[in-house]
Parts: sequence; C-alpha cells; structure tokens
Amino acid sequence: MQNKRLLRNQVFAGIGLGLLIGIIAGLSVSPVVKTILGTLAALLGAFLGLQGSLFKKGETSTDDLLAMSLRTGSFGVACALAIVGGVLLRTHNVLGISIKAQVDQWIEAGYTENEAKKYVVYDRLKLLPDETGNLEKVDSNTMSSASGFLFSKEEMQNYCISLSLEKYNGDTKNTLDGFQLMNPTIQAYANILSNYNDKPTAQKLIMQSVNDLICHLAKPDVNYENFCKEFDQLIIPSDASTSLDNMRNSEMIELSIMANEILSWTNQSDQSELLAIIQKIICST
Repeated sequence: MQNKRLLRNQVFAGIGLGLLIGIIAGLSVSPVVKTILGTLAALLGAFLGLQGSLFKKGETSTDDLLAMSLRTGSFGVACALAIVGGVLLRTHNVLGISIKAQVDQWIEAGYTENEAKKYVVYDRLKLLPDETGNLEKVDSNTMSSASGFLFSKEEMQNYCISLSLEKYNGDTKNTLDGFQLMNPTIQAYANILSNYNDKPTAQKLIMQSVNDLICHLAKPDVNYENFCKEFDQLIIPSDASTSLDNMRNSEMIELSIMANEILSWTNQSDQSELLAIIQKIICST
C-alpha cells in the first residue's frame, strides 16, 4: 500500500514539473526565456533520474528504480505534451483578446478607427498600411547604442501616430493636453507651444509640420541616422535664425516646411529652445 502511494506521488511530481516547464516554454516567445527553460529542464531531468542514488546509500532496490523511471517518464511525457499545448494556445491566441476587441481598446483610448486598425496590424504583422491600403514592411532594425541614437524605425512610426493631430480630431487644445500625458520631452514641447494659445492656427501648423517630418523619417527608404547627423550640423545653438535658414534651404521638403512655420509663427526668444526640443524628440541620444 505504501509502495503504491509512493509510486503515485512520484508520477504526480513528474507530471507537475513537466506541465510547469512545458506550458511556460510553449507560451513564451522570448529566446532568452526558452534558453533558460531548456537548461532548467535538462537539470531537472538529471535530478529526477539521479535523485534516488544521491540520497540513498547502498544498492538501489527494484522499487527505487521503478519510482525513478515513473518520475522521469511522466516528467518527459507531460513536458512534451505541455509544450505542444502551449504552442497551440499561443499560435491561436486562445488566451488573448480578439482583433476587434483590440481595435475597440485603441478607439476607447482616443484614437480614430483608422489609427486603431493600423496599430493592431502593426502589432501583429509588423506591417503598416500605406495611403492606398497596401501593406508595407517597417524596418524594425533598432540602431545600435554605439551610433548614439535612441529611436528605431518602429519608435519613429509610433511617434508619427501618437503626435498626430488626427488622433485628437484636429483640436489643438486637446492635442496639447494629450502631449502633457507623454514623456518629459513631449511635455516640454507642449509647454512651449502653449505660449501661443492665442494663435491656434500657428500651433496647428507647427505641430503638423513637425509630425510630417517625423512620419517622413519613419519611412523604410529614409536614412534616419544620416538625417540626424545632418540635422546636428544645421543647428547652431547660439543662433536659431541661422539654424532655421539652413533648414529652409534643405533638400528635404518636410524639414524646410517645418523651419518656415517656426520662423513665421514663433518669437525669436522661443526658437532656440523649440529647436532643441524638436532635435531631442527626433534624434534623442
């Protein structure tokens, strides 16, 4: 009776550990987690097989060998089945929310239906629909830390959407209020634009021109790193007027338009600070 109970306990222990490791491994998409779990599984397998000889002196009895076999075998079978089950759960998104529910969540957060769909498509496929509705791949290669740049194409694409006036139905006040909920750099950007609350047209034109530049830089065929190097050269910290004149003469039309809007609508005393903030938003280090 005692031996049967011991055997049941051994099988239960093996199945429990197998299910734990298998389900976690099957559901995980991180290579690091999978590597760690693979090592852990190997160590546990060795431990399960050697446990009897480690803790008992003398020869191993037939009952001990049977217990070790059942423990190891149940662990292996349960782990294999759990991995397959975990992969199926992850592949079919059984534990996730539906695409429609994801779109609804973005809409509830204040995005337009079109923007919400773009976010969901990008999140699932790493593709973004262009103006004609065709899907184009976004370069997701993150720039190395040695290059001095923080943002990847993915992050620039996110900025393109999150700083869009369309997200706030074109309302400048709502847009600036939304910016105040973002990171400190965007908050500083909103603060300086708030100096022109009596000129909503000016605010809208400046924000639109900055957003157009960011969206342009997010395109796969634009060399973002080269742009930031050239942008740094155009900016003269102590001379905003010259910096903006340099930008107006740029071959990149989006940069030229942005510089023209800043020159046309902002006070000279704000221009240096605004340029520094925009540079940090686009080419942060």
